[in-house]
Amino acid sequence: DKIMVLYVGGTQLTGGDNKPFFRAWLNQGQTLSSGSQHLMTLNGETFDPDSKWDASNYRFTPAVSGKYYLKGMATFATSSDFNHGLIAIYKNGSEIALATTEHDNYNAVQVSTIIDSDSDDYFEIKAYQNSGGDISLVAEEKKTYFLGFKLIV
Repeated sequence: DKIMVLYVGGTQLTGGDNKPFFRAWLNQGQTLSSGSQHLMTLNGETFDPDSKWDASNYRFTPAVSGKYYLKGMATFATSSDFNHGLIAIYKNGSEIALATTEHDNYNAVQVSTIIDSDSDDYFEIKAYQNSGGDISLVAEEKKTYFLGFKLIV
């Protein structure tokens, strides 16, 4: 038998459990008014085996210290062009990652980050658009979502 040992930056990675993990998605329409950020109301869950996604307040609370990979995507349900669509990930109410796009024909915007978390941190995702009117997010599992998992380090 062979054993593979992985080193990163001189540190031996020992394996472990990458729980908790989750993937939440927009399963019903959400309308964003122009010019202000909105908490993304992700009610659907692809997976959440440890029940760390709370669909009543739209927060991921891992409750396990470590480094986490977080990613979100929002797809705007319009073919109209507008100047600015963005999504941002928040930790305990403070923005930690942001991505923006000029919108053109149902564009999506994605954001991701790796962040340290302790036992009482929580994470949210918000979306913004400045079209001058109301625009909905696409309510599909593969088009508007937020996911995260603990990294094994």
